Amino acid sequence: MKRRIKKLLKLYSFEIALFFLISTGLFLLVVDVDLKENIRHLLTVTYSFTKEFLKIILYNLTGGFKIIKLSNLLGFLILLICFYLTYKRWRDRLIKSNNVLKTCEKCNSKLNRINKTNLLKLLGFFMRLKIRLYECDKCHKKYKTCKEK
Repeated sequence: MKRRIKKLLKLYSFEIALFFLISTGLFLLVVDVDLKENIRHLLTVTYSFTKEFLKIILYNLTGGFKIIKLSNLLGFLILLICFYLTYKRWRDRLIKSNNVLKTCEKCNSKLNRINKTNLLKLLGFFMRLKIRLYECDKCHKKYKTCKEK
């Protein structure tokens, strides 16, 4: 039983660390504030906050840092790092999990390349991947392959 737990912890250590980072980032943002209210407020004032933030930094460097709480700045920084790490992990797993196949795994017949769906085109654009879609001649099972651009 202990071996299983150690194996699972080793296998999912990245996801566990990412979960705790996201939790910490959200906690730092939402101390004494309702999460729904904070998200709604964040969406409504993003533009004006960014404008005022840049204005404060440009015109009054020392005064600008007194207004921003360090915990909020640290929370945003941790969340940005978490989103970037999640993106990198997802991209690497897509590349590793989709091997190049020449024949179908079910019936061993030839695979033909077919047109991608719009979702795969969008995914390829945002993940910066070459995604190709193949279909089996006999059983019509679809396979996708991902490569780096």
